Amino acid sequence: MKRIAIITGGSGSLGLELIKKYLDNNYIVYAIHNNSEITIENDNLFKYKYDLENEKEFTILIKDLKKKITDKSKISFIHASGIYSKSNIEDFDYEEFNRFMNVNTISFLCLYSKLFNVIKKASLCNIILISSNLTKRLNKGSMYYVLSKSMNNQIVKQIAYEHGSHNILANAIAPGMFISNMNKDYDKDKLKTIENNIPIKKLLTATDLASYIVNFTENNLYITGEIITIDGGNTLGY
Repeated sequence: MKRIAIITGGSGSLGLELIKKYLDNNYIVYAIHNNSEITIENDNLFKYKYDLENEKEFTILIKDLKKKITDKSKISFIHASGIYSKSNIEDFDYEEFNRFMNVNTISFLCLYSKLFNVIKKASLCNIILISSNLTKRLNKGSMYYVLSKSMNNQIVKQIAYEHGSHNILANAIAPGMFISNMNKDYDKDKLKTIENNIPIKKLLTATDLASYIVNFTENNLYITGEIITIDGGNTLGY
């Protein structure tokens, strides 16, 4: 069986870890990135530097995947592309809101809609959209981010309901804050405060999160339409 991983946000902290782990599990990896380069080199890694907000640039990727995907293929499709910054309700900016929606959510829909007729030929496709535990507990000044991630939660339910008959399983992973380039400027005191708000008193890393995602897609044959929280109990209260 040919195993294929499609990863958006391939040059981000989580994306890079996902690439490494899927390659370690003998997958052919198609990684999509935008600004930063992917420094990993491997014969089974194919890189596509695209602007995810421009669906016309998906053309080459789609053609390449059409050549690879057959009825014997097993696919893991991970939407790890995402941006985060503070945004207050009283300072609503339409262009900034659209930027969050395009990168965090709409870019996936554009790609998935173009790939659907290819993906449905596979024997199994596990789709994972990265959500956030902030869709279950609120955080001040995160409106654009939370709205876009909440939409991801609904997208996987709709895909699970409408496309399950094509052997497509769709779920969202809702992590708590994990160590990444998005929070590289946090000082030790801030990180310690966040850590103390987690019942297990341990911060999540991109490496650990990638391991959970890969293990889940490797073994999942039946779970679909679910929002799976990985935050060490943070949403339970603190």
